[in-house]
Amino acid sequence: MSKTVCVIGAGVGGLMAGALLAKKGYSVTVLEKATTVGGSAGWYVRKGRIFPTGATIAFGLEERGLLDTLFNELQLKLPFDMLHHPMDVILQDRKISIYRDATRWDEELSHALPERRQDVRSFWQKIEQISEIVYAVTATGVSMPIQRMYDLGQLPRYALAHPKLLLGLARYATWTVEDLLRK
Repeated sequence: MSKTVCVIGAGVGGLMAGALLAKKGYSVTVLEKATTVGGSAGWYVRKGRIFPTGATIAFGLEERGLLDTLFNELQLKLPFDMLHHPMDVILQDRKISIYRDATRWDEELSHALPERRQDVRSFWQKIEQISEIVYAVTATGVSMPIQRMYDLGQLPRYALAHPKLLLGLARYATWTVEDLLRK
């Protein structure tokens, strides 16, 4: 008897789960209620123009990004354009352009938010520190929520080698981005 599985939802997570299971030999069926796949990484149309949505417009395909890591594991080479200026955030009183280049991004933040320049820099430095640790933890193969020893992946080995980093990350385990912004 072959191994079969049904994945509910053809968002990025469902599609990746199906692809990873298929690579391991499962016969996979993916069910989606919408007329298109992609979930929140989809798009909408206004006045004949297509606008992509979701975090994947700017994040995930960078080196060591979640999508980059999964595509490499699946040995998929998908064509994409790395956008150096993927979007603008329009606020009531200003526009903030998002840039891939760290120096350009820092300059934009200083220009767009001069009244809180140091606070903004501190916030983004903290986000960068946290994200580097999260990347490293994700690379251990840990599966959340942890329900079996197998779900730990290589996390115990990483924890033994980097206890201070994980303790530093644990501090933020229950924080939201808003909490970090308020700090």
